[in-house]
Amino acid sequence: MVELAFHHPVRLAAQTALLDNLSKGRLIVGLGRGSAFNHYEYIGFGITMEEGLERLPEAEDLLIKSWTTKDLRYDGKFWKVAFPELRPKPLQKPHPPLVRACISEKSTVDMAKIGRPILLGGVDVAVAQNRLAVYENTMKEVGFNDNIIEDTLEQTWISKNLFVGESYSHAREIAEAGFVRERKHFREARELYNPGGFTAPDPDKPIPASEDFDKSFIIGTHSQVADQIGEMRDIGARNLMFKINVGELDTIDVQSSMRLFSQKVMPLFKDVHKR
Repeated sequence: MVELAFHHPVRLAAQTALLDNLSKGRLIVGLGRGSAFNHYEYIGFGITMEEGLERLPEAEDLLIKSWTTKDLRYDGKFWKVAFPELRPKPLQKPHPPLVRACISEKSTVDMAKIGRPILLGGVDVAVAQNRLAVYENTMKEVGFNDNIIEDTLEQTWISKNLFVGESYSHAREIAEAGFVRERKHFREARELYNPGGFTAPDPDKPIPASEDFDKSFIIGTHSQVADQIGEMRDIGARNLMFKINVGELDTIDVQSSMRLFSQKVMPLFKDVHKR
């Protein structure tokens, strides 16, 4: 996943084209504008969060044109470039698949209108189900045919935290400690470095799923994790992206979780590792 506000699109095009060749055409490029909370990250690159959002469409357009255009002459608001041809060219044609990270329902609808696969993060099962339904219905409303809709849905992703343990209580003890450390780190960084400090959450709004341990995690024994993944499958999730090391967990615990997942959970879902 690339925070596009912090990258020059032509440099990114060259780097990802090389990766696509090295991976023999297995690269999927995830794009997002950048953090929606860490103003200090933008300041470090000499831009604002608002400008980062404004740059996103042009950056993506230049990225695609860099992959696919000979004798490119690009005269945009933020980038003005000219070069004969990108080397190496991506192995996948016309270019590696793009997936856009979406936080809000509006961004989900915007991507559905152009038929762009999406990655949903920080959502619980109910929200994920609703977003996928909105996404599919919007594609139908703008006129995409059933085959294109199905192909695009097959490329959508949902991101979740994951931890597999020998028992639920042990898995939760380890993962929750890491989750608390991670949220504390984010909060303290925003307090220290964001202009104006940390913005307190609106008490009239529900806690975001990303801040809620139970909503952000798939967790438990291998059978409990399999049940939770099955629930995601049943609401229409096609691909899941897992973050296992949340909050700098002990390496042994992370390896144990990965081993349990690969040996006892993945075989129950034979289609999860098509790529």
